[in-house]
Amino acid sequence: MRNIVLRYQTTFRCALFAFAMGMLGGFNAANADSALGYYEAGAVYKDTIKLPHYSIPLPPGEWHVSSVNEARNDANNVNLNLGLVKIEKGVFAAGIEISTNVDLGRHGWQTHPMCTRTNVYYRVTDADYPKEQACRWVTHYTFKQTNSWKPAKGDNWQNTARAKNVPFPYTMIGEGLRLAREHIYLNVVYYVNPAVFGFTDDHPTDWDNSPWHKDVAASDAKRSAVLDAMRTELDQYFQRVKSASYL
Repeated sequence: MRNIVLRYQTTFRCALFAFAMGMLGGFNAANADSALGYYEAGAVYKDTIKLPHYSIPLPPGEWHVSSVNEARNDANNVNLNLGLVKIEKGVFAAGIEISTNVDLGRHGWQTHPMCTRTNVYYRVTDADYPKEQACRWVTHYTFKQTNSWKPAKGDNWQNTARAKNVPFPYTMIGEGLRLAREHIYLNVVYYVNPAVFGFTDDHPTDWDNSPWHKDVAASDAKRSAVLDAMRTELDQYFQRVKSASYL
C-alpha cells in the first residue's frame, strides 16, 4: 500500500509541473458562444488539455474524451463540460470532470455547494463570497450503474464503460477544486477507482453507508493512507493552479 501511495504522489507531481507551465495557454474564446468545435469524443490527450482561457494538466497516461457538452445558465452564460476517462487493463481506472465558462464578457454567477459542505473527508475554503470562491475537497462519490444523461458529443461514463466491456465502479474517490471570479470559473474533479489502490469495489446502498465515508474511513488505516495522500497532493495542486492563473 505504501508503495502504491508513493507512486501516486510522484506521478501526480509531474502533472502539477505541467499545469504550472501550461496554465496561461489556451485558445481565445473571450467572446465565443460555443467551444464544442474544439473537442471530439474519442480524442486522446496526454499531459495537458487546453480550455477556453487556460490549460490544465492531466495525470499520467492516456485520457480519452468521453463526453463534451455545453449548457447555458439563467443569465445565458455558456458553460463547457468535459468528461475524460482512463481505462487500463480492463479497469475503469479514473475519470476527470472539467467545467468552465466559455464567454468571459457575460454575467451570470452561481455558487458551488462544495465550498461549504461539511460532511466530506477534507475541505478547505479560502473564499466564499457572492462573486469569488476558492475551495478544494476530498470525498467519495457513489454511482449508479446506469445513466440516462446524453451529452452533445460522446456518452456518459456508464455507457462508455459498457461499450468497452469493463465494469463501472460503484464508488470512486474524488479530488475537487473550485476557483472563481466574477467573470470566470473553473471546476475540476479527478475521480480515482479504489481498485487502483488494491481495494475491491464496494456496493454501498447509499453514500452514507460507504466504507469510504469520512466517519468510517478515518478508523481504517489503509483507506486513511490513500485519502491523506490525495489530500496532500490536492493542496499542492490547488496552490499551483492559484499561483499560475488569475483566478
